[in-house]
Amino acid sequence: MGVVALGTATLFPAFLPNAAAHDSSLCPAVDQGQIAYEDTTAYDFAMDWSNATWDSHNTIDIFHDNWSTVTDVEWGDFSSNSDTNADYIESCGWGASDIRFNTVNVEPRIQANEHDIVRKWALHEMGHAMDLAHNDITGDVMKQGAFTVTGVTPHSHCDFHTRWGTPSGHSSGCGK
Repeated sequence: MGVVALGTATLFPAFLPNAAAHDSSLCPAVDQGQIAYEDTTAYDFAMDWSNATWDSHNTIDIFHDNWSTVTDVEWGDFSSNSDTNADYIESCGWGASDIRFNTVNVEPRIQANEHDIVRKWALHEMGHAMDLAHNDITGDVMKQGAFTVTGVTPHSHCDFHTRWGTPSGHSSGCGK
């Protein structure tokens, strides 16, 4: 079994997709069990919460990049009169994938003190960076829409651990 080149790094077979729980892309932002990110977003509160929430699963190490790492995800902002609140733009070649907030749609949420909705969008888009797919489960973080969640919901928790493994001593959350 050989290695597969994905994105800007080489991923070893242990990190290849498990078809049961991912988006069917072969370009997750995860690079050998970690995601190094850069931050140019005005919405640090949402980015920081999302990164810490996913990082707490103890499977993928999420950290701010430095001189010795290659950036896997760049957090940023854009402005568009579209319905898009936030998006994940996957990089399957050289360069980092992007998670971006649409300031046109985010700012009204901030003004209305709806920070939890913006946090949910950040958590959702980082889920895509880790190869999780949309679902139609009411209230799940990977369901599209403007609603609040307080963390990684059970279905997405199970998908995450099915995709990336469960550390010793931790629950997969799959109800088995």
